[in-house]
Amino acid sequence: MKKKNIPSVTTVVLLTVVFAIFVCGIGLSFGQQLTGPYLGQAPPGNTPQMFVPNQLRSNADWWWHGALAFTQDGNEFYMDIYVPANYQGIRIRYMEMVDNVWTDPQTPSFAEGFMTASPSFTDSGNTVYFISDRPGGSIWTSTRTQTGWSTPTVVNFPWPANLGGGWEVSATKDGTLYLRMEVIGNQDPDIYCIRCVNGIYSAPERLDDNINSSSMELGPYIDPDDEYLIFESHRPGGYGGADLYISFKKADGSWTPALNMGEPVNSSAQENAPFVSPDGLYLFFHSDRHQQWDGNPYWVSSQVIEELRAIASVGDSQNEIPEGFALLQNYPNPFNPVTTIEYQLSSISKVDISIYNLLGQKVATLVSTKQSAGNHNVEWDASGFASGIYYSRLQTDKGFIESRKLVLLK
Repeated sequence: MKKKNIPSVTTVVLLTVVFAIFVCGIGLSFGQQLTGPYLGQAPPGNTPQMFVPNQLRSNADWWWHGALAFTQDGNEFYMDIYVPANYQGIRIRYMEMVDNVWTDPQTPSFAEGFMTASPSFTDSGNTVYFISDRPGGSIWTSTRTQTGWSTPTVVNFPWPANLGGGWEVSATKDGTLYLRMEVIGNQDPDIYCIRCVNGIYSAPERLDDNINSSSMELGPYIDPDDEYLIFESHRPGGYGGADLYISFKKADGSWTPALNMGEPVNSSAQENAPFVSPDGLYLFFHSDRHQQWDGNPYWVSSQVIEELRAIASVGDSQNEIPEGFALLQNYPNPFNPVTTIEYQLSSISKVDISIYNLLGQKVATLVSTKQSAGNHNVEWDASGFASGIYYSRLQTDKGFIESRKLVLLK
């Protein structure tokens, strides 16, 4: 059972005053109670939907900043927001579901008095890691006690003198931390890992180039079982703005090459701040695709993760990733009646490979699906077609189109 803090009458009065100021300060106005799991919002399918109701959307007084978080039991919802009034900056607020009704946002005790961000929960929601500007360090942790959250303690680890940052932390079940840091003087941060062994934290390790690139990598979310990592990247070849990428850990501890999570998760806008619900059912992320202040949380079925896991396992067995898209000449050519069509993808893409006749009519579709970066091939069995000239065409959702002439001789 979750331990609760029972406040005194004086505390209740003070909290009421503080909360009234908080609500007015960030422009929240609840027109009706929120009831039921996930703030009472209807679960999404495979198309991302705006998650939060109107009263919790970014506005002139405050806006969403970093990843949201639910505790393991789904009864607490944590918000990482930015409050410009009186230079409050980044703040963590939370809501709690009591008797199926969600409370108004309030400040958790571990976040009082300082800028705080990036809550990440372990130990069934009884331990939280977060970022804070309180003196003594940047990464802090707190645990539940019989009287509420414990006084935060700093996470001590050997901090190399050439590294800065240390923001956007995400924790595994064993307390290993993933976060973004950067070499001082370099404006493009990368994803680092701080391992925890028997309660001792190691020095930060930069993840390899299967994760990081020469562009900015930010906002990691690590699966609690350390099986996959989702993060924001500004690398070229995406859908526009920042995109979300995913990489899966292999049996030997290395990572698969990061895959762009593709549409409809990514868009021409900015996507960031990923989080997967503790029940594993939903992927949450921020997007400004509707151009509402600084973006709002969206959610989508986590089925997209499993689809990308399958693609990653195929891509991992392929050769070096090509530098661009290409449709190669089929072989044999001329052919009778089967030929092989090879093509190359430089990034995960929705692919359509079709066959056209001399009149420009599509006569066969060979591929129509999302595929990993790498070298691919498909066979065309033209047993039911007349001899003549045909054209294969490769089209991707990145705007690439290329055709090749095929000669069928019977």
